[in-house]
Amino acid sequence: MGTTQMGVDLVLAWPTAQIGKLDPEEAVSAIYAGEIAKAENPEKLRQKMAREFAEKYNTLYHAGRRELFEDIIDPRQTRSILAKALDWSANKSEVRPWRKHGNIPL
Repeated sequence: MGTTQMGVDLVLAWPTAQIGKLDPEEAVSAIYAGEIAKAENPEKLRQKMAREFAEKYNTLYHAGRRELFEDIIDPRQTRSILAKALDWSANKSEVRPWRKHGNIPL
């Protein structure tokens, strides 16, 4: 998924979207490896921490605070909104800096 910070023109999300850069299981295993290794029941702690990580960081609310998308839309309105977005960007022209050199032949 692109974001407006990356130069994407329009980013929309459905209410059921899961937005996150990391898989909660992998993130918890990397971040809390020491705590999990010391726990009496490591697997249970890993699952609990992964669930908490997902609830805190892989939600639309967290992504919205970071302005990763413009709006949450109703899935039933997707077709009409995409049609409007295509009409909006049909005549778009973007001025890019001139490049003195292209790719070198390999």
